[in-house]
Amino acid sequence: ARPPSTKNLPIKNPNTKHIHYVDDLAQLAKSTDDFFDLNECTSPNGLPLTTEDILSEDETTFYGVTLTDGADHISYSHARWQKLLDSALPPQATLRQLLSIVAKVTYQPDLLPPFVEPCKNLLQSELAHAANTTNWDSTAEPSLVNLIQSFLELCHKSTLPLLKRYINVNQPIKIYVDASAYCLGLIAYQNDQPILLRQQVLSPRAKDLYHTNTKELNGIAFAIETIRSIEIDRRVHFRYVTIYTDNSAAQSIILNQRVSSVHGKQTVHLLKVLRYLQDITDDQLHRFTIIHCAGPSNKADSLTRHPLLAQLTKSNNYNDDNYQPSDDQPQPIAFMAIKRPAEQLNSPNNPKHPKLKAIDDPTTTLPTTTCPTLDPSLLEILQSGATVSKPDRRQLLEQVHHDYGHEGITTVNKRVNAFNISWPELHSELEDLTKHCQTCQATTNYPLDRALKSPPSTIPQGLINSDAWSIIYMDVIGPYTFDNTQHYAITIMDSYSSSVIIYPTTSTPTTQDAIDALSTIQRHYHRHPAGLQ
Repeated sequence: ARPPSTKNLPIKNPNTKHIHYVDDLAQLAKSTDDFFDLNECTSPNGLPLTTEDILSEDETTFYGVTLTDGADHISYSHARWQKLLDSALPPQATLRQLLSIVAKVTYQPDLLPPFVEPCKNLLQSELAHAANTTNWDSTAEPSLVNLIQSFLELCHKSTLPLLKRYINVNQPIKIYVDASAYCLGLIAYQNDQPILLRQQVLSPRAKDLYHTNTKELNGIAFAIETIRSIEIDRRVHFRYVTIYTDNSAAQSIILNQRVSSVHGKQTVHLLKVLRYLQDITDDQLHRFTIIHCAGPSNKADSLTRHPLLAQLTKSNNYNDDNYQPSDDQPQPIAFMAIKRPAEQLNSPNNPKHPKLKAIDDPTTTLPTTTCPTLDPSLLEILQSGATVSKPDRRQLLEQVHHDYGHEGITTVNKRVNAFNISWPELHSELEDLTKHCQTCQATTNYPLDRALKSPPSTIPQGLINSDAWSIIYMDVIGPYTFDNTQHYAITIMDSYSSSVIIYPTTSTPTTQDAIDALSTIQRHYHRHPAGLQ
């Protein structure tokens, strides 16, 4: 059955009109005798494209929006918003009364002002946690009352966003994304008019564990996930989507679709996000244009930082412009907290590595790291430039290589020189550590063209084979990490047919492993190799 025409819906005459989804769907249902597709009815009959889909009948009773400019733009219901602003905190408020104030904000995340929806959700969690220890009719703690008061002040200072009602999938869309220490935010524009505004609070684990680059990449993933959700839900395809970010590392990961080992312990998290993006875009991540923009020109920068949201997420706000720094005394630096040397943007001594110039005190530049601590005397060793005791050398080199993002041998050598660290055979030990680093081996991409350009090995004339499995090539590959376990493999290739046999092992291959691998050829091919090469 075909959906009814627009004239049956209450949106045509006044310039400002409240519509409720329940009434509209009721009219649609009365005019149809058979099942109809909700997605096909929403857009041609005036229901907004920028709002969430209706999930259940109980949820639709809370939906309310305001249409303006002849129904060209949409915003949150003015009447509902004014009802929230008229709320007042009663004396000796109970938890139930505080919850009733917060519950006046209905679920409409696309249309609410910034920070209202995430603060509302976190406040509900705080109230529920307090009610679990007492009951809903108990008097609320002063701290909770202050939070609700701050939430009402946030609402009074906010302005309802006015979004363009329809999104034209054939016209370009610009999406600005940003990430703070605790929140992701995006705002989308079409024809220089906002069409979408969303925020997402990071989980406690992500907030504490993720590096800035990982959070910014999650911001890009948040934007792409939002676009793909609209495409799948509305059965449309956006032709031109440009995403602006102020993080060049996240931009590089999307453009190259690979994660370098320079990101260190964040590599696993970055790879997980990248694989997720490749999956939800059906390996067509290239259709999204990623452009780097300066921080002040990022229009989503103001959507990720607010004192109330920071207080609810228990963030320290050490890098937020909208939050005043604390006057508390700084905590003492933990021992074995190796710091990155201060950046020297223009260094004539190091043209290829301008950030590696040695400084007077490289141990007091950045906050402490999460690596294990060593003996307290090590800090004095680093500051004085003396030699390091043999038991501490391996752990010291691992931390220098690990904390700076698993850099190469040359770069790590320069960092060691910047710390004035020295002992006999230092550079050879550092080279051995870098070559056998599991993280570097798991994430480094070896160019195929470099391997193809390698000169082929020559076979002596007397060993040119004339039959299969008469001459074989044997080698050991590894170690490589699989299921958090190191593995090795013995590879055997036939010189005649180029067939390959792989004999995996869970430890370093021994002579007996090589004998067992060769016996495989004898059992399957009834051949005895004439020689090994």
